[in-house]
Amino acid sequence: MSHLSSHPHSLSRLNQAIRMAFSATVFLTVPLAISPAMAVQSVSAEPQLTASPAIEATVLLAQANTNSTLYFRTANYTMHVFREGGQSRMNVYNNATGILEQNRALTSQSFETYATIFASNGARNGLPITYRAVADTSNRFIVQILDSDGRMIVQENAVGDVLDNLTPDQRPTGRVNSQDILVFNTTTYAARLFRRDNETAYIMNVYNKISGQSEQNGALARLVQPSSPNERRVSYVSSGIYNNIPAQYFMRIDDRGQTVLEIVSESGQLLLQEPGVGPVIVNIPSSDIPAGVDRIEYVNTAYVVAVFGEGNTLAQVQQFYPEAFAERSGLGNFINAGAFADRNLAMSRVLELRGRGFNSRLVYRDVRYR
Repeated sequence: MSHLSSHPHSLSRLNQAIRMAFSATVFLTVPLAISPAMAVQSVSAEPQLTASPAIEATVLLAQANTNSTLYFRTANYTMHVFREGGQSRMNVYNNATGILEQNRALTSQSFETYATIFASNGARNGLPITYRAVADTSNRFIVQILDSDGRMIVQENAVGDVLDNLTPDQRPTGRVNSQDILVFNTTTYAARLFRRDNETAYIMNVYNKISGQSEQNGALARLVQPSSPNERRVSYVSSGIYNNIPAQYFMRIDDRGQTVLEIVSESGQLLLQEPGVGPVIVNIPSSDIPAGVDRIEYVNTAYVVAVFGEGNTLAQVQQFYPEAFAERSGLGNFINAGAFADRNLAMSRVLELRGRGFNSRLVYRDVRYR
């Protein structure tokens, strides 16, 4: 494949292009309602394409998102924050039901600790709810739905690529605590191991994002000596209570940067095991690294320079960056013109390509979904 619209004779690729156009454009304009139970349903089928004058099979995602601030998918939702008429607006599409829950809803922007929040007001069954698109300093992108009392109904992390057009004044602020030893998220939990200033003891916090409760808060933790099957992992453990059962909480990371949270009863029964998702903060002391392991690190080249275009765009980009290649993504097809660990370096290339006349954007890619 040499460009985004190649092989028009291929029925399967045409169908894919239609679906991409549907997810990028059609869901922006159709008003509808939703039942309360729908938010927790799993994806059972793709939304069916129906005849509509709004459908343009040739409209590319890049064109549909010219004014986008954020565009990403979770297991059950597609979130789109964009500018229109000088105002910020939000569309929220339910991937599982094929229902548009928010349609060009006016959206406010605010800042919380380490996060930027885009919020719009909606309703279910006549009851007010709030939709939030969250971008945090750990490059997590999250859909949240809250009831009128501020209780969390839905919280889902982005899966796959994220179109990230946040301007510098929209980006979340906050500094990573220099005392953080290991910080990561799972689907259900946020786990943090750290030291307090001028202290050597390890402290563990484990926050349940579903219940909104801290299961471990300031709990003393210790390094676990490596043993099979965790001989290449650094493991830390603290004692607590899980579902009224005395249990131990293990935070683990291996030499490839893969993390896991495990909760084990005092009798050794595994009560919960969830792999980490998203970026990781790693400041493991060298004295904690197991023998035979060179280093424990999290390698992140998650900032992708995407170029959108037709015809011989790929060949044109390759004149400047020979390593560029055409790529398929959940956000549509584009040309990958480079991947970087540093957002500023990636953005510099985006701006350079724009200066040469290319339609270039920054895409954030969670390395765990490559």
